[in-house]
Amino acid sequence: MPANKHVFSSPEAAEEAFYRALQKGDLALMMSVWDEDENISCVHPGGQRLEGRAAVRQGWELIFAHAARMAIHLSDESRYDDQNLTVHVVHEHIRLGQESQHQPPVIATNVYHLTDNGWRMVMHHASPTRVGKPPEILH
Repeated sequence: MPANKHVFSSPEAAEEAFYRALQKGDLALMMSVWDEDENISCVHPGGQRLEGRAAVRQGWELIFAHAARMAIHLSDESRYDDQNLTVHVVHEHIRLGQESQHQPPVIATNVYHLTDNGWRMVMHHASPTRVGKPPEILH
């Protein structure tokens, strides 16, 4: 039996558990989604890159200890699927605590890898979107 009791049969199942853990503030469930390998990374909006299980865990501990509970709705999903790797890019629409309005969307990239114990997250990178006029593209 693997050390991690959760076995995710698809990247979608791992992603569903990731967002359920985020909404509930459930650190054990959150860390069950992540690969057991030390080669994982996480970037929270406006934050630094966290590398390795201890740093990723500490980042989520801080968020869960200091942030209001969240309601999250996903949109604008795109994905790249391979036999052993899946990349999901989504817009996260987050409503904090008792607020009636969602915050400006966050663009998140979630990367899942097929391991011997099912699909696991290996990277989460979330960035705030720009409010207002889209950026100009330089040629």
